[in-house]
Amino acid sequence: MEGSSTSEPNIQDLFEKDRFPKKGWQILTLLLYSPLGLCLATVRLFILAQAYAALIILINLNCGRSVFTRVIGAVLGIVLYRENENGRDSSAKVIISNKVTCLDNIAIFLTSGAFSWDLPSPLAWVLGVLDTTDGRRPIFSKMKYQVDNFPEPMLLQPEEATTSGKVGLLKFAPWTAKFSDTMQPLVIEVWRPTALETSVDVLGSSLFFDVFWFFFTPFTVFKLKYLPVITRKANESDEDLLGRIQSTIACELGICATRHTAADKVSSCFIQCNILIFLIGSTYYPIRHTKQSQQFCVIGRTHSVDLTISNILEESVPFAAIQEPHRPQPVQPAAVPRPSSQPVVQSVSQGGQGKMISFVERKAKLIADARRKYIEKHGLVDAWAE
Repeated sequence: MEGSSTSEPNIQDLFEKDRFPKKGWQILTLLLYSPLGLCLATVRLFILAQAYAALIILINLNCGRSVFTRVIGAVLGIVLYRENENGRDSSAKVIISNKVTCLDNIAIFLTSGAFSWDLPSPLAWVLGVLDTTDGRRPIFSKMKYQVDNFPEPMLLQPEEATTSGKVGLLKFAPWTAKFSDTMQPLVIEVWRPTALETSVDVLGSSLFFDVFWFFFTPFTVFKLKYLPVITRKANESDEDLLGRIQSTIACELGICATRHTAADKVSSCFIQCNILIFLIGSTYYPIRHTKQSQQFCVIGRTHSVDLTISNILEESVPFAAIQEPHRPQPVQPAAVPRPSSQPVVQSVSQGGQGKMISFVERKAKLIADARRKYIEKHGLVDAWAE
């Protein structure tokens, strides 16, 4: 598969949507392992807290930081597999890699000492790395200072958001090419034992839960492979340089180099959630009389648009109606009874027309109509447009 493809994948296909495996035997194994996993997570968290406290006390010892980094790797269950240990070129002060998990930078720090701009401030302090962020935004002057004055290389992940690493890469941000004209690509692949295979990063998941599953799982393998150094050509723009690096990493992984950005990922998550709420509220009558927290509960229970829509069409989603306060009705003068002109609210799965078309067609039409109405109502750009 080429690094770039004429048929670009949908942005939602770039991310994992389910934390747990789909095979029955894997789910059973995970359930049987759960008590041990919870105990393991508790012990690891306790060890990490003790190591952090000890390092604060012994911060001036030269060996303190080295020992602490090893403790981090062991506590998180990080197993490092370097395909070409001699592939690291020390002439390149900037390392460019894809982004698979929230802990990629820690795994690379353990092998090469490369610092990253998005390390959490407490961790950056104990590791002796300058805090190069203002909130979550990078400070270019500090980053440039570290590249020019520190012997350790700097790790940059231009995707700016995690992907599964199995379908495609997000477009690399051009600002990451401003620190050096010589960069070395690094390919990251991550997996967990087959019997306890859980996704390392899930779309919409929080940092807390992603790290928790590192504590819970026996180990997580990080495969690192350095590729040949890439140097800027004469008159080559930042975007073209990063495009070459993106294609090189994508080709090594056997996936596509897409034009989707990290901002598209955020927009996709936001629009997907709001379209689903709009869809449920406009097609499934009882939810109009429920609290918004109940609506989010239904979405969070499935983590899947298709599954939630299927539940709605099959009328298998229960809702508890809100008891509205009784309001006295004004006395109306007597009038001649007339046929009611109010439309009868029916479930989507009922009605003559609904019975004449297939379930898949009804679901596709339902999603398409709700998406179109929501985007027109809010003046948004369709994040799913090909």
